[in-house]
Amino acid sequence: MTAQRSTRQPPSSARQAKAAARPPVDGEAAAALPVGSPDEGRAGHGTPATPEAAGGGKPLTKSARQARVAELIEDGQVANQADLAARLAEEGVQVSQGTLSKDLLDLGAVRARTGSGEFKYVLVDAEPVGPSAELRLAKLCGELLLSAEASANLVVVRTPPGAAQFFASALDKASRSSILGTIAGDDTVVLITRDATGGQAVADALLGLARS
Repeated sequence: MTAQRSTRQPPSSARQAKAAARPPVDGEAAAALPVGSPDEGRAGHGTPATPEAAGGGKPLTKSARQARVAELIEDGQVANQADLAARLAEEGVQVSQGTLSKDLLDLGAVRARTGSGEFKYVLVDAEPVGPSAELRLAKLCGELLLSAEASANLVVVRTPPGAAQFFASALDKASRSSILGTIAGDDTVVLITRDATGGQAVADALLGLARS
């Protein structure tokens, strides 16, 4: 009787053969590519190789971003922060509102009335110190002072949104002896006068500068 040779494969060899015949899944295909390969990130549904491929915004340094913000303001195209963020987004620059607020503060940008009565951001020169600061304050009163109301030794001043801190700084640098100090929010400045009843006189003086 002729002996028959067995054609059965050992269990381990059979499993290896089946694994080789099975099409690789996405994850296995990505894992098989060497790190740094040009095809890395393209296999299956892996993570894109670059932030730009994922739709990320254009990377800009702080200086470059602020320079572009200044250009947009000087072109008279920015009415508010939302408008500024939208214009930057159109250029592929994604910036948070907090970052924009800091940029505008660093640039000395404030919202001021235009000749048509609209409010737009403008770049204001650095504030002078000393006698010329009074001239600067008069100019800013005409551009930023919306109202001034007094009560005893307090004066509540209203400005366009985002301009209060800049206006308060101009008041501080003018060093008026009648003003003890200022507290600024976003669009409101509170002045404390030295005289217990000096609020009305200071309010009248500021409104007079705005009309001059």
